[in-house]
Amino acid sequence: MLTRFAVCAVLLAAAAPAAEPPWPPSAAETAIMLQPERLYWRPALPGLPSSVKFAALEGNPSEAGPFTIRLTLPGGVSIPTHSHPWPTRMIVLSGRLALGLDPRELATGGFWACPADFWQSLVAREDSVVQISGEGAWAIKYLKADDDPRAAGGSPK
Repeated sequence: MLTRFAVCAVLLAAAAPAAEPPWPPSAAETAIMLQPERLYWRPALPGLPSSVKFAALEGNPSEAGPFTIRLTLPGGVSIPTHSHPWPTRMIVLSGRLALGLDPRELATGGFWACPADFWQSLVAREDSVVQISGEGAWAIKYLKADDDPRAAGGSPK
């Protein structure tokens, strides 16, 4: 039988907001094994549409060093012409994308790699999940300033 103290402790623990989990380490520091149900989904990275969510699998994308992230892209979301200051490697885990300046379709299981500062665009043709590996710190540069969601009047979707 639970004592009043134990009941109060359980109720307080249930009511307390969950602390945000720490960032995962880099594979350069230790081995990493994550199950999908253990991923912590966070709001969009700076410069991405607010409807995009991400989970870090390796490293902290806001710091220097290697990182691997997963992005959820709702169907119809667009990331206009942009580049990153590091080589990009992306695998489509589910869904279908139109990718590149001369858009080509990339479906589940597809792979995309490009060099640093390579101009690219992306449209999610349906709800999609992608996995991206790169070098931090995370940065995205838009060809047109008006396309940057961080700018006043920038693309909000």
